[in-house]
Amino acid sequence: MSNTSGEERWVELAERYVLRCTPELFTAYGMAIEGKTSSRVSFDSDSLVGVAGFVGDVCGILSLRIDAAVVAACHPIQKDAAPNRRMLFDWTSELANQLVGRIKLRLGNHGINFRVSAPIALDGARMRFVGANGHTCRASFDTGTGDLDVWVDAELRKSVTWSEAFFRDDLSDPNVEGTVIFL
Repeated sequence: MSNTSGEERWVELAERYVLRCTPELFTAYGMAIEGKTSSRVSFDSDSLVGVAGFVGDVCGILSLRIDAAVVAACHPIQKDAAPNRRMLFDWTSELANQLVGRIKLRLGNHGINFRVSAPIALDGARMRFVGANGHTCRASFDTGTGDLDVWVDAELRKSVTWSEAFFRDDLSDPNVEGTVIFL
């Protein structure tokens, strides 16, 4: 066990898996992606945002702000035709869904479980992210085609009792994307 509190450990795990899972997701769709040190985010008319909520041992939202050019470049149909605006919205929400799913798999290895809501996509130049009561983890990335930003704003439930796996760092990762898990 660790001397780290449950809240501190949750923050550490959230940041770790946002920074790990985001590049894995976009690499799976053929995009090179690098972390950026700047977390200053600007929304413009080409910004799309995918949002997925979750509830369980932790409750909150994951938001993925992404340039439309990036969404188009990694869209599965882009090899055959240019995706239309509706397709870009759908793909943005699907990317947010896949990202929160990847993070959920990793956190599950630490005994953290939650359910994910259906994702939505938004656009607009006047949007801004305002964190709620939970911890906000922000990460920014550059794809060469454009930028993307991930926010996870979540609160750890006070009533949860953590197992030893919650504090372990040497866990193997038996779950891979595409694996069906029944709860």
